[in-house]
Amino acid sequence: MIIADSLTLTLYKTLSNTNGLSGADQILYNPGKVARMADAFRFSEKSNPEKSKDKFGIGPIHFSYFGWGCENIVAIHSNT
Repeated sequence: MIIADSLTLTLYKTLSNTNGLSGADQILYNPGKVARMADAFRFSEKSNPEKSKDKFGIGPIHFSYFGWGCENIVAIHSNT
């Protein structure tokens, strides 16, 4: 549904006509949320971050890796 904007718009209009606006929002939002959570969990298991600062950086990397957005990841090296 992310790529097919016209399909999403048509589906949303149809769902809102039959279920109301809030029903259409929930029907489209909930499956996407569950899919993103499952993707994030699998990605976290694969990358296995050990330090808390590494865990913090997983969000943007996961977001970009699965194609949910275009993120510019910049490596920051500290002397500590």
